Amino acid sequence: NSLGEMEAAYTNLQPADGDGYTVNYDPSSKSISLSEFHTPSKECPWGMCIDWDTSMLTADTFPSDEELIAVSDAFFDEVDLDKTLLSEPYVNEYFIGEGSEVDTILSVTYPFEMDGKPVHYSWGGQAGVTVSIDAHRMKVIGANWIYASQNFESSSYPGASSEEILAMAEQGGVTPAQWEDPTQVVNLDLGTPTLIYAQIQDYTEFGTYNDLYAPAYLFPILNDTQDLYYGDFVVVPLAEELVSNSPPNILY
Repeated sequence: NSLGEMEAAYTNLQPADGDGYTVNYDPSSKSISLSEFHTPSKECPWGMCIDWDTSMLTADTFPSDEELIAVSDAFFDEVDLDKTLLSEPYVNEYFIGEGSEVDTILSVTYPFEMDGKPVHYSWGGQAGVTVSIDAHRMKVIGANWIYASQNFESSSYPGASSEEILAMAEQGGVTPAQWEDPTQVVNLDLGTPTLIYAQIQDYTEFGTYNDLYAPAYLFPILNDTQDLYYGDFVVVPLAEELVSNSPPNILY
């Protein structure tokens, strides 16, 4: 009591005995993450003294998408996860060329959907639950961005004009970006946009934030063959307030 009014910022639960998964709850985002847990001991105080195969994967040892998704689906069935807001999973892409190697940890993403439309972060990536899998053991070692509970409130608002939408698209959307070479000028072509929901963090004066899910246009970048830009898409919200209050995405 001498420290004043307090509240829990995070909650962490772990198995009382034996191996399993820890559960971490973040009340600010109302999200849960799961992580593989092994019981600490005197010989192994951190609980990770296990002789696992950590060698890099090659084209010959790389599991198929179907195998990885089957492991992830079985895990979700085991923990009884509600997948109401999740659409069909996909394996995050890893390029394997001749003689190349990739890390042993692979991930499967279950994209969020609202009203039948995909949800993207403001920088363009698709939002969703991400499941990490140890490809050697074919075992889930963690899962992130599982919503514990969400109460959505809809609101009406004036829409941005076509001129405002195009101007923000030309500036790169709502997320700042940075070029490696500030003297280089590159023209990027944008394709026909699709209608999505953009997850935008609306910060308060107290440093906390609320997640807004705003209708937005997702513009694909068509000609970034040298991967000069930081993403593959440009996101422009359709609410006038979000467009007018967003700083210009100056590429510097």
